[in-house]
Amino acid sequence: NIYGFPTWEKEVHAAVLGAYSELKSIFRAYSAGSLDGSATEMDMEEFHDFVIECDIPTKEYAFDTMVLQYQNANQGSGDRVLELNEFVAMVVRIAFFRANPQSGMINVKKGEGHEKMGADMSMGELQPLPGCLVKLLAEKIMPNARRDNAAEFKTKELVASDVAQVLDVERQRLLDWWEMVSGGKDTISMEMWLAELEKGLLFNDLSITDISNQEHRCRFSVPQAKAAFCAGCSLPASGMMLEEILEVVARCGVAKYKGVKAMALGQAVNAFIRNLLGEADEEMCVFEVTGGAPERAEVPKRPKPKPSPPKPKPKPAAAPAPPPAAPA
Repeated sequence: NIYGFPTWEKEVHAAVLGAYSELKSIFRAYSAGSLDGSATEMDMEEFHDFVIECDIPTKEYAFDTMVLQYQNANQGSGDRVLELNEFVAMVVRIAFFRANPQSGMINVKKGEGHEKMGADMSMGELQPLPGCLVKLLAEKIMPNARRDNAAEFKTKELVASDVAQVLDVERQRLLDWWEMVSGGKDTISMEMWLAELEKGLLFNDLSITDISNQEHRCRFSVPQAKAAFCAGCSLPASGMMLEEILEVVARCGVAKYKGVKAMALGQAVNAFIRNLLGEADEEMCVFEVTGGAPERAEVPKRPKPKPSPPKPKPKPAAAPAPPPAAPA
């Protein structure tokens, strides 16, 4: 039911084929929160992460409307998650309806017979497939979406000198935190992990302005926490073991503060550890690496009113004239 089908089918197929390896990596990155490590299904929370991080919503085409494309792509599957082929189909549909948000209403009007009543059925400046798909991939999805780099993280970010130094310094405090949260158990389950993050108010999406009026985004979601847990644990379904807390928090720190360009990897990991331990919030951590909070404009002082000039004292009333003398 997309305008122009099937004339665009071959061209869309070619565009998808050219981006398929990247789309596959993106899909795996956003569906990486499964305890069995399969990364083959994307749920609604993970879809929301994908949409928000790629900056896809517009004023005319918000996330709530995109949910319809999620549901349409999932029709007939008998579940509420997307597989890779359904994800690709959804991206195609989102590309068209994002570029042509009015098209759905026009189809409704046609179906109701409104054109017979003189309703304007003009499509305006239609942006057909595959052009709108190519544009969405090039401008939003490819530059902004995560990639499946879980294995690469172990050999790159995790062993970076500044990250290793932070983890070494904070090692004992993290192990103590793990012992306290585990309550004597052998592992910390994913549910316990998420509950602690929720209790610490670590799930948020903040825009922080620094002293130079530069804006930095700190965003951390439940799917990101799940993905870090699954990638950092050898047996996610069994839970997080003592030593695995180091890698898990490192992954979380890099993910949470990736939008703060002034932060080095080690600083990002250190900031997340301090968030986790309740020692500093996100604003404090950002201000420390960017020079401080923005200066507030001073409210101009109102001049003191000039004292009123003294009122002149009233002149004393003249003495009454003496009565005239009586005649002799």
